Amino acid sequence: MTACRLCGAPLDASGGLTVAPVPSGAQHFAATAAVARARAITLTVVACAGCGLVQSTIPPVDGYRRAITAAGVSAPMRAHRLDQARRLSARLPGSGTRLALVGCGNGYELPILAEAGFQPEGIEHGGRTAVAPNGFPIHDGYPERGVTLPGAPYGAFACFNFLEHAPDPRGFLSSIAASLGAGGVGIVEVPNYAAQRAAGRVADYVADHLSYFTSDALRAMLTVSGFAVDALDVVRDGDRKS
Repeated sequence: MTACRLCGAPLDASGGLTVAPVPSGAQHFAATAAVARARAITLTVVACAGCGLVQSTIPPVDGYRRAITAAGVSAPMRAHRLDQARRLSARLPGSGTRLALVGCGNGYELPILAEAGFQPEGIEHGGRTAVAPNGFPIHDGYPERGVTLPGAPYGAFACFNFLEHAPDPRGFLSSIAASLGAGGVGIVEVPNYAAQRAAGRVADYVADHLSYFTSDALRAMLTVSGFAVDALDVVRDGDRKS
């Protein structure tokens, strides 16, 4: 990676932070510790001199288009997601708006969005159009520059902890923007880089995360990608922004 993912300015990796060894991917499980060590990589993270976005210079991990996760929905997380969805729904006239959940995994969060009054549909790369075990549709797709989401246009979207994996976050967001109808709204949640820095968590630099967002960087990324940013909130005890 030689150019900034936000502003396009040249990146100077010589002044970056080097972290080694690190796993080659969060889901790259090895059979033995020796194999894991052999697969380890060196991660270089730099701050753009032009706009300040902190970003990794390594290529994206294999499977970056997929929201692979072992996460479930704990009671606190369910309450958090439902509150987010209800606040988003309150911005729309009536209920039943079609919402695209970008990077939905197996669709485990779709029922929460439905409870808030949406008609949710999942977007997940790597498989034929399917129906999640909970009965909600999942489309095979990924937001990339020059394409729209399957099933577009949507009246709303949500994207939880997935934007930071995108090698082209501007193209990712521009695709979503182009997939919304007039008056479309959405919510994006990402890890809070300011909290990571404040806590000194070096282990939070991982191969899967290509961009590290402060509030200013997230606002700038959304704005240049075609969105009007109404609000930025620090959530989940400060570890996430939405």
